[in-house]
Amino acid sequence: MKKLSGFFGSVLFTILAFKLFAGSVTVSWNPNSETDLAGYKIYYGTQSRNYDKTIDVGNTTSYRITNLSDGLTYYFAVTAYDTANNESDFSEEVFITLAPPEQPPVVAYFQAVDPQTLHLVFNKKMDPQSLKTISNYTISPTIQILSVEIDTSLTVVTIHTDKHQVGKTYTLTVQNVKDLAGNSMENPYSVNYSFKDQTPPFLERISLLNSETIRLYFNEPLDATTVTNTTNYSISPSVSVLNVELDPSLKIVTLHTSSHLYEVEYKLTIHGIADTSGNVINENYIVTYIFTTPPTVVYFHPVDPRSLRLVFSKKMNTQSATTISNYTISPAIQILSVEIDTSLTVVTIHTDKHQVGKTYTLTVQNVKDLAGNSMENPYSVNYSLPDKRPPYVEQLLLLNLEAIQLHFNEPMNASTVRDTSNYLISPPISI
Repeated sequence: MKKLSGFFGSVLFTILAFKLFAGSVTVSWNPNSETDLAGYKIYYGTQSRNYDKTIDVGNTTSYRITNLSDGLTYYFAVTAYDTANNESDFSEEVFITLAPPEQPPVVAYFQAVDPQTLHLVFNKKMDPQSLKTISNYTISPTIQILSVEIDTSLTVVTIHTDKHQVGKTYTLTVQNVKDLAGNSMENPYSVNYSFKDQTPPFLERISLLNSETIRLYFNEPLDATTVTNTTNYSISPSVSVLNVELDPSLKIVTLHTSSHLYEVEYKLTIHGIADTSGNVINENYIVTYIFTTPPTVVYFHPVDPRSLRLVFSKKMNTQSATTISNYTISPAIQILSVEIDTSLTVVTIHTDKHQVGKTYTLTVQNVKDLAGNSMENPYSVNYSLPDKRPPYVEQLLLLNLEAIQLHFNEPMNASTVRDTSNYLISPPISI
């Protein structure tokens, strides 16, 4: 055992419980796992980090300290030593106030154990019914308290709650709790606490925008320096990460790469990325993906003055294919609705009425297939609706006894109009 640095860090171990008796306190802690551990020492005093008392307790994890003065606050820390008398650093310091006899109870110790568990230690034995009353405890911002447990010493309380948010600051307030003699807390006890994020970020999903752009969605805000470092990404086979952008939300990452090939399986390896709390993805995080051929329009047909038909090269995403804003017509014709058939390839566009014989341009863009691949380039086609209906006479005027004027609904072919054999008057009158 060199320095006991393997187990002991900035928080050497956690004090599990104080068990109070008149003028005394019992301190317990988690054991060290070193094979050459010889024992522990308890340091304590009435000033923080200035201990005037030391007790070598040997190889035990619980010890009762006596001859303490009521009304004073005592501070405790523990060290471990090995068979060569190498001694560790101090543990995390904890403290307790020994109230004078018959004084109102107070909370002597608080620990936020995990996002669903809080511990309280009172300075004296408490009334069990009072301790278990959930309404005596409140958490702000609101977290529901599910249950309250007490141990056999009647001093240690465990509060079970709904899950807290990591990194968010909460305030626990305790009031109206009574000791065995019926004395209530003189003042409410309030403490602020939070749970530090100790989990590395993880990738929730990946979006393939085009053959040179990949978007990554992470579960939490990321550290900009590590995220934008291109060396933290590698793509095989043979694709380079050219630069990296981080969205203002700090959760969305866009990779700009050299060009991928279609229908080739690629592996993206991510490492070294940290969240804003400094938790790093140390192990290689590997994602497999394939850029499939982007969808295209393979057939277009203007059905009639109020409907157009498209056929795509592959099955399309229904939401994307029926989004009206993905289609435009110039000169402007309003698109009323877009339908897709059960094959997911045939789209029918319903519009206001086109003018027969006029040339229009339809543009289609941003439509995605089932795999989320967008059209690589917009599709544009010029079209017009041919006149397939015969003309008809809208109005006939008798100008005089030898002249009749006909008004047709549309421009006429001159040679057919001048052919007198195309007209017949009955009873017979020559034209």
